[in-house]
Amino acid sequence: MKLERAKGPVAFAGGSAVSVKTGMLVPAVMVRAADMALISKETQQVGARLPAKLLEQAKRRTGIVSTTDLLAFALANVAVEDNFARVFANARGKLDPDLDIGF
Repeated sequence: MKLERAKGPVAFAGGSAVSVKTGMLVPAVMVRAADMALISKETQQVGARLPAKLLEQAKRRTGIVSTTDLLAFALANVAVEDNFARVFANARGKLDPDLDIGF
């Protein structure tokens, strides 16, 4: 399965490709998921009832048209989380107050 690292077609779990028009987030997440061997041709069917407005807004923000591809992206986004927010919060107050950062 080929995943593009730049804006353009991105392959998803089912092997389909979608056009991404919102920059690097979707391709970056899907490439990272592939690098972690989380994406393969083996799939599992999932059924869900989701709020229509939530789906519409998520599709609008990501540029993903297919609900299946949107859910694959959402799950990949959770699976490859790098815990930046937690690490950033834990670093609070640990920077030397006298450090000149140019502001």
